[in-house]
Amino acid sequence: MSEQAKYTIDGAKRAAAFDNIERMIPDFVKEAAMVARIRRIHYDASIKEGFTPEQALALCMKPSLT
Repeated sequence: MSEQAKYTIDGAKRAAAFDNIERMIPDFVKEAAMVARIRRIHYDASIKEGFTPEQALALCMKPSLT
């Protein structure tokens, strides 16, 4: 394969990848909103259990039991 053909194919692959990402942006927005809601749930639960806002913030950064 010539260098020009390889360059053209690689460019088309990159363009297709960018188009695919562009189509996925609405899904990324939904996912980010869901992650934010879950983090808020963890933060609020920590406050309700008596943690300070600073402690709750630290806990909601890694919301797992491990």
